[in-house]
This record gives sequence, C-alpha cells and structure tokens, in this order.
Amino acid sequence: MDQIIDIATDGRHLSRDRGFMKVSEGGTEIGRTPLDQIAGVIVHAHGTTWSTSLLCELAGRGAPVVLCSSIHAPKSVLLPIEGHHAQGARMRAQWQAKTPLIKQAWKQIVTAKVLMQAAALAAIGEPP
Repeated sequence: MDQIIDIATDGRHLSRDRGFMKVSEGGTEIGRTPLDQIAGVIVHAHGTTWSTSLLCELAGRGAPVVLCSSIHAPKSVLLPIEGHHAQGARMRAQWQAKTPLIKQAWKQIVTAKVLMQAAALAAIGEPP
C-alpha cells in the first residue's frame, strides 16, 4: 500500500535504516515506514533534518519530497531525474489535462479534505 508521509511536528530527523524511513526526535526513534510503501513525503514542520541517503533512496523509488513554507504552502518539490519515466509521464499528464478534468480533480481533493477534517473532529469528540 502506497503511503504519503506527512512530517508536521517540528524538530524531527528523517533517515534511512535497513529499507525503512526512520523518524527520530532527540536521537530517539519514534516511527518507521518501509521505503517500498512510500509514495511521497510532505515536510512542513520547522527544523526538520534528513539524511542524503534517505533522499537518494526515495528518489530511486520515484517518491517525490515536497518542502513547505512556514504557512504550509508547497515551496519546492524534489523529484527523481535519473531514469524514472513514470514521474515525467505524471507531470506531462497533469499539464496536458483539460479544464473539466482539473476541476473534477480539485472537487475530489477538497471533498476528501473536508471529510477527513470532519472525521478528525469526530475522533476528538468535537462536532463537525
């Protein structure tokens, strides 16, 4: 199962360890995910550090890394460039997409985000 890893807590360190992406805080491991299951990583926490070997492993698997600004807006995307045609095909399909498809995709994204926010509120006992 492909996963999008969202790094939202400040001060985390991301590294590679025996086929896993390891997340640490203050030198203590707090989580890990198999590299083969990672479809992408979004980093919008301040003070996040990472190892170059992790970024190279992610690139080798075709997983982009999105770096966000202090207001959580995407600022940069690290994409694999060596021999990975799938990412180029995805980008080409996105820029060639017609307006109705783009609007439909945004509608699905916004709907999913609202539903997930409602589920998060329900999980902590707040009414949506």
